[in-house]
Amino acid sequence: MIITVINGQNHKGSTYNIGKILVGNLGGNEVHEFFLPRDLNHFCTGCCSCIKDESLCPFFEEKKRIMDAVEKSDLLIFTTPTYCMRTSAPMKAFIDLTFTYWMSHKPRASMFSKKAVVICRRRWRGISHKRYHKYTSLLGRPIRKKLWQSYTSHGLGAYKARA
Repeated sequence: MIITVINGQNHKGSTYNIGKILVGNLGGNEVHEFFLPRDLNHFCTGCCSCIKDESLCPFFEEKKRIMDAVEKSDLLIFTTPTYCMRTSAPMKAFIDLTFTYWMSHKPRASMFSKKAVVICRRRWRGISHKRYHKYTSLLGRPIRKKLWQSYTSHGLGAYKARA
């Protein structure tokens, strides 16, 4: 299976580690990994050139490298922390810059067979401890940033069996 992971942050924190655990539990695969904004550090200018011809986009070369991997993949994994209860700005910019690939505009035949996993995580400050564990658990197992080194993914076997 070919997997493309698009991380909506450059640092390797909790959201990144959850994605890494998932990829590890899916077995030996070809994995392409991108970090935003490192690999695509632009915002859409709204010029609409890509609607006429995607190669006219001022950022075509950078996004082509990522989207070539996306088109070849069987599984897409998007990881993003949440900021102000929304996706990270680099992930939003990525979605804006690649909108001609998605369903609402010019869906490509290659995209209809894709499977995707979206992983987003937020800090628990401001919500109850009980709700924190509800939102930061992976298949019922609590995930805590300080435990990454010793974390064992007993609960992920169920996902692997269903995949």
